[in-house]
Amino acid sequence: MWSLPKIFGPILFLVFIASINSIHAQSQPQRIYEYENINIFNDKNIKNALYDSEQNLWLYTENGIYRKSKNNSKIKQYFVKDSWNVESSILFGDSQKRIWFCDERKDSILRYILQDTVHSIQLPFQIRISSIIEKPADIFWISTVGNGLLKLHYHANNKWTYHFYDNSNKIPLDIYSAFTDHQKNIYLITRKGLVNWDATNQISNFIPIDLPKNTQLSFGTTFNDSILLLGTWGNGLFKLNLFTNKLSPWQTTTTLDNSQIFISGINKLENEILISTWGNGCYLYRNKQIFEFNSKSGLSGNKIYNFIKNSADDYLVLQKQFGITRIQNPTLLKTLQLNQHIGSINSTSKISNGEYLLCSNG
Repeated sequence: MWSLPKIFGPILFLVFIASINSIHAQSQPQRIYEYENINIFNDKNIKNALYDSEQNLWLYTENGIYRKSKNNSKIKQYFVKDSWNVESSILFGDSQKRIWFCDERKDSILRYILQDTVHSIQLPFQIRISSIIEKPADIFWISTVGNGLLKLHYHANNKWTYHFYDNSNKIPLDIYSAFTDHQKNIYLITRKGLVNWDATNQISNFIPIDLPKNTQLSFGTTFNDSILLLGTWGNGLFKLNLFTNKLSPWQTTTTLDNSQIFISGINKLENEILISTWGNGCYLYRNKQIFEFNSKSGLSGNKIYNFIKNSADDYLVLQKQFGITRIQNPTLLKTLQLNQHIGSINSTSKISNGEYLLCSNG
Protein backbone atom coordinates (compact mmCIF):
# COMPACT_ATOMS: atom_id res chain seq x y z
CA MET A 1 0.00 0.00 0.00
CA TRP A 2 1.20 3.53 -0.81
CA SER A 3 1.89 5.70 2.24
CA LEU A 4 2.23 8.94 0.24
CA PRO A 5 -0.61 11.49 0.26
CA LYS A 6 -3.36 10.49 -2.18
CA ILE A 7 -2.65 13.30 -4.65
CA PHE A 8 1.00 12.27 -5.13
CA GLY A 9 0.35 8.60 -5.91
CA PRO A 10 -1.41 9.10 -9.28
CA ILE A 11 1.03 11.87 -10.27
CA LEU A 12 4.06 9.69 -9.65
CA PHE A 13 2.39 6.77 -11.45
CA LEU A 14 1.66 8.83 -14.58
CA VAL A 15 5.18 10.22 -14.65
CA PHE A 16 6.54 6.70 -14.21
CA ILE A 17 4.74 5.27 -17.27
CA ALA A 18 4.77 8.38 -19.46
CA SER A 19 7.77 7.24 -21.46
CA ILE A 20 8.41 3.99 -23.29
CA ASN A 21 10.11 1.54 -20.97
CA SER A 22 12.70 -1.01 -22.04
CA ILE A 23 13.29 -4.50 -20.65
CA HIS A 24 15.20 -7.64 -21.54
CA ALA A 25 13.66 -11.09 -21.35
CA GLN A 26 15.26 -13.25 -18.70
CA SER A 27 15.40 -17.04 -18.84
CA GLN A 28 13.61 -18.82 -16.04
CA PRO A 29 15.56 -21.68 -14.37
CA GLN A 30 14.67 -24.85 -16.25
CA ARG A 31 12.04 -27.12 -14.71
CA ILE A 32 11.26 -29.29 -17.71
CA TYR A 33 10.39 -32.97 -17.32
CA GLU A 34 9.55 -35.45 -20.05
CA TYR A 35 7.14 -38.37 -19.64
CA GLU A 36 5.98 -41.09 -21.99
CA ASN A 37 2.63 -42.89 -22.16
CA ILE A 38 0.87 -41.02 -19.36
CA ASN A 39 -2.77 -40.04 -19.64
CA ILE A 40 -3.10 -36.32 -18.88
CA PHE A 41 -6.64 -36.26 -20.28
CA ASN A 42 -7.91 -37.53 -16.92
CA ASP A 43 -6.26 -34.74 -14.90
CA LYS A 44 -9.19 -33.33 -12.94
CA ASN A 45 -7.83 -29.78 -12.73
CA ILE A 46 -7.27 -28.68 -16.31
CA LYS A 47 -7.65 -24.91 -16.63
CA ASN A 48 -6.93 -24.15 -20.28
CA ALA A 49 -5.70 -25.70 -23.53
CA LEU A 50 -4.68 -24.83 -27.07
CA TYR A 51 -3.29 -26.43 -30.22
CA ASP A 52 -0.21 -24.62 -31.50
CA SER A 53 0.69 -24.00 -35.15
CA GLU A 54 2.28 -27.47 -35.34
CA GLN A 55 -0.79 -29.11 -33.78
CA ASN A 56 0.87 -29.98 -30.48
CA LEU A 57 -1.58 -29.92 -27.58
CA TRP A 58 -0.78 -27.58 -24.66
CA LEU A 59 -2.54 -27.99 -21.31
CA TYR A 60 -2.61 -25.62 -18.34
CA THR A 61 -3.30 -27.73 -15.24
CA GLU A 62 -2.97 -27.56 -11.47
CA ASN A 63 0.32 -29.44 -11.88
CA GLY A 64 2.00 -27.21 -14.46
CA ILE A 65 2.14 -26.50 -18.19
CA TYR A 66 2.19 -29.61 -20.40
CA ARG A 67 2.82 -30.20 -24.10
CA LYS A 68 1.64 -33.38 -25.78
CA SER A 69 3.55 -33.93 -29.02
CA LYS A 70 1.56 -34.53 -32.20
CA ASN A 71 4.20 -36.94 -33.52
CA ASN A 72 4.74 -39.27 -30.56
CA SER A 73 3.50 -40.17 -27.09
CA LYS A 74 5.96 -37.95 -25.23
CA ILE A 75 4.59 -35.33 -22.84
CA LYS A 76 6.68 -32.47 -21.43
CA GLN A 77 5.97 -30.59 -18.21
CA TYR A 78 7.38 -27.08 -18.54
CA PHE A 79 6.61 -25.04 -15.46
CA VAL A 80 5.47 -25.68 -11.89
CA LYS A 81 4.25 -23.13 -9.33
CA ASP A 82 3.61 -23.64 -5.65
CA SER A 83 -0.12 -23.13 -6.22
CA TRP A 84 -2.34 -22.88 -9.29
CA ASN A 85 -5.60 -22.76 -7.36
CA VAL A 86 -7.31 -20.16 -9.55
CA GLU A 87 -10.39 -20.32 -11.76
CA SER A 88 -9.09 -18.30 -14.72
CA SER A 89 -5.95 -18.84 -16.78
CA ILE A 90 -4.52 -17.85 -20.16
CA LEU A 91 -2.65 -19.85 -22.80
CA PHE A 92 -1.75 -17.91 -25.94
CA GLY A 93 0.33 -18.89 -28.98
CA ASP A 94 1.85 -16.12 -31.09
CA SER A 95 3.19 -15.94 -34.66
CA GLN A 96 6.76 -16.74 -33.56
CA LYS A 97 5.69 -19.98 -31.80
CA ARG A 98 5.93 -18.56 -28.30
CA ILE A 99 3.43 -19.99 -25.82
CA TRP A 100 2.40 -17.37 -23.24
CA PHE A 101 0.85 -18.43 -19.94
CA CYS A 102 -0.45 -16.66 -16.85
CA ASP A 103 -3.20 -17.00 -14.26
CA GLU A 104 -5.71 -14.49 -12.95
CA ARG A 105 -3.65 -13.41 -9.94
CA LYS A 106 -1.46 -10.34 -9.97
CA ASP A 107 2.14 -10.90 -10.98
CA SER A 108 5.06 -8.70 -12.00
CA ILE A 109 6.44 -11.32 -14.42
CA LEU A 110 5.20 -12.17 -17.91
CA ARG A 111 6.18 -15.69 -18.98
CA TYR A 112 6.40 -17.51 -22.27
CA ILE A 113 7.91 -20.76 -23.59
CA LEU A 114 10.10 -20.71 -26.70
CA GLN A 115 12.22 -23.62 -27.97
CA ASP A 116 11.95 -25.60 -24.73
CA THR A 117 13.01 -22.62 -22.60
CA VAL A 118 10.82 -20.70 -20.17
CA HIS A 119 11.46 -16.96 -20.53
CA SER A 120 10.33 -14.21 -18.18
CA ILE A 121 9.78 -10.48 -18.65
CA GLN A 122 10.09 -8.50 -15.43
CA LEU A 123 7.72 -5.53 -15.02
CA PRO A 124 8.21 -2.83 -12.35
CA PHE A 125 4.88 -3.59 -10.66
CA GLN A 126 2.23 -6.31 -10.52
CA ILE A 127 -0.53 -6.59 -13.10
CA ARG A 128 -3.51 -8.90 -13.50
CA ILE A 129 -3.80 -10.02 -17.14
CA SER A 130 -7.22 -10.74 -18.67
CA SER A 131 -6.32 -11.33 -22.36
CA ILE A 132 -3.50 -11.15 -24.93
CA ILE A 133 -3.76 -10.05 -28.59
CA GLU A 134 -0.94 -9.99 -31.16
CA LYS A 135 -1.54 -7.21 -33.73
CA PRO A 136 0.62 -7.01 -35.85
CA ALA A 137 3.43 -9.57 -35.45
CA ASP A 138 5.62 -9.03 -32.38
CA ILE A 139 3.33 -6.29 -31.00
CA PHE A 140 1.14 -7.49 -28.15
CA TRP A 141 -1.85 -5.73 -26.62
CA ILE A 142 -2.38 -7.07 -23.11
CA SER A 143 -5.55 -6.13 -21.28
CA THR A 144 -5.39 -5.91 -17.50
CA VAL A 145 -7.83 -5.67 -14.61
CA GLY A 146 -6.66 -2.54 -12.83
CA ASN A 147 -3.88 -1.14 -15.04
CA GLY A 148 -5.52 -0.48 -18.40
CA LEU A 149 -3.98 -1.65 -21.68
CA LEU A 150 -0.34 -2.73 -21.98
CA LYS A 151 1.48 -2.54 -25.32
CA LEU A 152 4.44 -4.92 -25.47
CA HIS A 153 6.82 -4.73 -28.46
CA TYR A 154 9.53 -7.29 -29.28
CA HIS A 155 12.85 -6.10 -30.79
CA ALA A 156 16.04 -7.90 -31.77
CA ASN A 157 18.36 -9.51 -29.20
CA ASN A 158 15.51 -10.54 -26.93
CA LYS A 159 14.71 -6.93 -26.04
CA TRP A 160 11.19 -5.70 -25.26
CA THR A 161 9.66 -2.24 -24.88
CA TYR A 162 6.35 -1.60 -23.18
CA HIS A 163 3.89 1.19 -22.54
CA PHE A 164 0.65 1.44 -20.57
CA TYR A 165 -2.50 3.17 -21.83
CA ASP A 166 -5.04 4.16 -19.21
CA ASN A 167 -7.56 6.85 -18.25
CA SER A 168 -5.52 9.53 -20.00
CA ASN A 169 -6.25 7.66 -23.25
CA LYS A 170 -9.94 7.28 -22.33
CA ILE A 171 -9.40 3.61 -21.50
CA PRO A 172 -10.88 2.33 -18.20
CA LEU A 173 -8.38 0.60 -15.97
CA ASP A 174 -10.53 -2.53 -15.51
CA ILE A 175 -10.57 -4.53 -18.77
CA TYR A 176 -12.21 -7.92 -18.41
CA SER A 177 -11.40 -9.22 -21.91
CA ALA A 178 -10.46 -8.07 -25.42
CA PHE A 179 -10.92 -9.20 -29.01
CA THR A 180 -10.05 -7.87 -32.46
CA ASP A 181 -11.54 -7.53 -35.95
CA HIS A 182 -9.92 -7.86 -39.37
CA GLN A 183 -9.20 -4.13 -39.57
CA LYS A 184 -7.15 -2.08 -37.11
CA ASN A 185 -9.59 -2.19 -34.22
CA ILE A 186 -9.41 -3.87 -30.83
CA TYR A 187 -12.54 -4.11 -28.72
CA LEU A 188 -12.22 -3.90 -24.95
CA ILE A 189 -14.86 -5.23 -22.59
CA THR A 190 -14.51 -3.07 -19.50
CA ARG A 191 -16.20 -2.36 -16.22
CA LYS A 192 -17.81 0.72 -17.80
CA GLY A 193 -18.89 -0.96 -21.05
CA LEU A 194 -17.56 -1.58 -24.55
CA VAL A 195 -14.57 0.42 -25.85
CA ASN A 196 -13.19 0.53 -29.39
CA TRP A 197 -9.39 0.94 -29.47
CA ASP A 198 -7.76 2.00 -32.76
CA ALA A 199 -4.36 0.33 -32.33
CA THR A 200 -2.79 2.18 -35.27
CA ASN A 201 -3.80 5.72 -34.32
CA GLN A 202 -4.05 4.95 -30.58
CA ILE A 203 -7.53 6.41 -30.25
CA SER A 204 -10.30 5.01 -28.06
CA ASN A 205 -14.05 5.51 -28.19
CA PHE A 206 -16.88 4.21 -26.03
CA ILE A 207 -19.55 2.34 -28.00
CA PRO A 208 -22.94 3.30 -26.54
CA ILE A 209 -25.10 0.20 -26.01
CA ASP A 210 -28.31 -0.20 -24.06
CA LEU A 211 -27.73 -3.33 -22.01
CA PRO A 212 -30.47 -4.74 -19.77
CA LYS A 213 -30.31 -3.46 -16.20
CA ASN A 214 -27.57 -4.99 -14.02
CA THR A 215 -25.99 -6.76 -17.03
CA GLN A 216 -22.20 -7.04 -17.21
CA LEU A 217 -20.36 -7.90 -20.43
CA SER A 218 -17.90 -10.79 -20.16
CA PHE A 219 -16.57 -11.92 -23.59
CA GLY A 220 -17.07 -11.04 -27.22
CA THR A 221 -16.06 -11.67 -30.82
CA THR A 222 -16.70 -10.31 -34.31
CA PHE A 223 -19.58 -12.22 -35.88
CA ASN A 224 -19.06 -10.47 -39.24
CA ASP A 225 -17.91 -7.04 -40.47
CA SER A 226 -20.98 -5.27 -39.06
CA ILE A 227 -22.05 -7.47 -36.12
CA LEU A 228 -20.38 -8.14 -32.77
CA LEU A 229 -21.38 -11.12 -30.66
CA LEU A 230 -21.26 -10.17 -26.97
CA GLY A 231 -21.46 -12.52 -23.99
CA THR A 232 -22.67 -11.43 -20.57
CA TRP A 233 -22.29 -12.63 -17.03
CA GLY A 234 -25.77 -13.95 -16.30
CA ASN A 235 -27.83 -12.80 -19.29
CA GLY A 236 -26.52 -14.91 -22.16
CA LEU A 237 -25.61 -13.71 -25.65
CA PHE A 238 -26.38 -10.52 -27.58
CA LYS A 239 -25.55 -9.23 -31.04
CA LEU A 240 -24.58 -5.61 -31.64
CA ASN A 241 -25.01 -3.90 -35.02
CA LEU A 242 -22.05 -1.53 -35.37
CA PHE A 243 -23.86 0.63 -37.94
CA THR A 244 -27.02 1.24 -35.87
CA ASN A 245 -25.71 0.43 -32.35
CA LYS A 246 -28.82 -1.74 -31.99
CA LEU A 247 -28.48 -4.49 -29.39
CA SER A 248 -30.66 -7.60 -29.44
CA PRO A 249 -30.58 -11.15 -28.03
CA TRP A 250 -28.74 -13.53 -30.36
CA GLN A 251 -31.20 -15.92 -31.96
CA THR A 252 -30.43 -18.73 -34.37
CA THR A 253 -32.42 -21.70 -35.63
CA THR A 254 -32.15 -22.94 -32.04
CA THR A 255 -33.65 -20.56 -29.48
CA LEU A 256 -31.54 -20.09 -26.37
CA ASP A 257 -33.02 -19.13 -23.03
CA ASN A 258 -30.63 -16.35 -22.05
CA SER A 259 -31.85 -16.29 -18.47
CA GLN A 260 -28.97 -17.04 -16.09
CA ILE A 261 -26.45 -18.06 -18.79
CA PHE A 262 -22.96 -17.00 -17.70
CA ILE A 263 -20.66 -16.74 -20.74
CA SER A 264 -17.11 -17.71 -19.71
CA GLY A 265 -15.48 -17.72 -23.16
CA ILE A 266 -16.09 -17.25 -26.89
CA ASN A 267 -13.68 -18.81 -29.39
CA LYS A 268 -14.27 -17.59 -32.97
CA LEU A 269 -12.94 -19.87 -35.71
CA GLU A 270 -13.20 -19.47 -39.47
CA ASN A 271 -16.64 -21.01 -39.94
CA GLU A 272 -17.84 -21.71 -36.42
CA ILE A 273 -18.03 -20.27 -32.92
CA LEU A 274 -17.26 -22.19 -29.71
CA ILE A 275 -19.00 -20.83 -26.62
CA SER A 276 -18.17 -21.80 -23.04
CA THR A 277 -20.44 -21.11 -20.07
CA TRP A 278 -20.04 -21.30 -16.33
CA GLY A 279 -22.92 -23.59 -15.38
CA ASN A 280 -24.74 -24.31 -18.65
CA GLY A 281 -22.25 -26.45 -20.56
CA CYS A 282 -21.01 -25.30 -23.96
CA TYR A 283 -22.38 -24.46 -27.42
CA LEU A 284 -21.12 -25.07 -30.94
CA TYR A 285 -22.42 -22.67 -33.61
CA ARG A 286 -22.02 -24.13 -37.10
CA ASN A 287 -24.01 -23.88 -40.33
CA LYS A 288 -26.39 -21.38 -38.67
CA GLN A 289 -27.27 -23.96 -36.00
CA ILE A 290 -26.37 -24.23 -32.33
CA PHE A 291 -25.42 -27.61 -30.85
CA GLU A 292 -25.72 -27.73 -27.06
CA PHE A 293 -23.59 -29.91 -24.76
CA ASN A 294 -24.21 -30.24 -21.03
CA SER A 295 -24.68 -32.83 -18.29
CA LYS A 296 -28.02 -33.88 -19.83
CA SER A 297 -26.33 -34.75 -23.11
CA GLY A 298 -23.38 -36.58 -21.52
CA LEU A 299 -20.86 -34.04 -20.21
CA SER A 300 -19.48 -34.82 -16.76
CA GLY A 301 -20.19 -31.26 -15.58
CA ASN A 302 -21.57 -27.92 -16.74
CA LYS A 303 -18.79 -25.55 -15.65
CA ILE A 304 -16.56 -25.17 -18.69
CA TYR A 305 -13.05 -23.70 -18.59
CA ASN A 306 -12.48 -23.84 -22.34
CA PHE A 307 -13.89 -25.31 -25.55
CA ILE A 308 -11.34 -25.80 -28.35
CA LYS A 309 -11.08 -27.45 -31.75
CA ASN A 310 -8.78 -30.43 -32.21
CA SER A 311 -9.24 -31.14 -35.93
CA ALA A 312 -12.08 -31.29 -38.43
CA ASP A 313 -15.28 -32.33 -36.60
CA ASP A 314 -13.27 -33.03 -33.45
CA TYR A 315 -13.43 -30.86 -30.31
CA LEU A 316 -12.16 -30.90 -26.73
CA VAL A 317 -14.11 -29.58 -23.72
CA LEU A 318 -12.22 -28.68 -20.54
CA GLN A 319 -14.40 -29.00 -17.46
CA LYS A 320 -14.01 -27.98 -13.85
CA GLN A 321 -12.71 -31.03 -11.91
CA PHE A 322 -13.68 -33.49 -14.68
CA GLY A 323 -10.74 -33.31 -17.07
CA ILE A 324 -11.28 -33.42 -20.83
CA THR A 325 -14.27 -34.65 -22.81
CA ARG A 326 -14.06 -35.26 -26.56
CA ILE A 327 -16.84 -34.35 -29.02
CA GLN A 328 -17.06 -35.60 -32.59
CA ASN A 329 -19.44 -34.91 -35.48
CA PRO A 330 -20.88 -33.48 -33.04
CA THR A 331 -21.61 -36.74 -31.18
CA LEU A 332 -20.49 -36.72 -27.57
CA LEU A 333 -17.93 -39.32 -26.46
CA LYS A 334 -17.87 -39.86 -22.70
CA THR A 335 -14.64 -39.75 -20.71
CA LEU A 336 -13.45 -42.24 -18.13
CA GLN A 337 -15.16 -41.69 -14.76
CA LEU A 338 -12.90 -42.52 -11.82
CA ASN A 339 -14.29 -43.89 -8.55
CA GLN A 340 -15.30 -40.95 -6.35
CA HIS A 341 -13.35 -42.44 -3.42
CA ILE A 342 -10.05 -41.99 -5.29
CA GLY A 343 -8.27 -38.84 -4.07
CA SER A 344 -5.97 -36.48 -5.94
CA ILE A 345 -3.92 -38.36 -8.53
CA ASN A 346 -0.20 -37.60 -8.12
CA SER A 347 1.07 -39.67 -11.04
CA THR A 348 -0.03 -42.12 -13.71
CA SER A 349 2.19 -44.76 -15.30
CA LYS A 350 1.35 -47.34 -17.94
CA ILE A 351 1.67 -51.02 -16.94
CA SER A 352 0.61 -52.63 -20.21
CA ASN A 353 -1.82 -52.01 -23.04
CA GLY A 354 -5.03 -50.69 -21.50
CA GLU A 355 -3.71 -50.74 -17.91
CA TYR A 356 -2.41 -47.83 -15.80
CA LEU A 357 -1.04 -47.47 -12.29
CA LEU A 358 -2.57 -44.49 -10.46
CA CYS A 359 -0.79 -42.97 -7.44
CA SER A 360 -2.99 -40.74 -5.29
CA ASN A 361 -3.51 -38.93 -1.99
CA GLY A 362 -6.37 -40.33 0.09
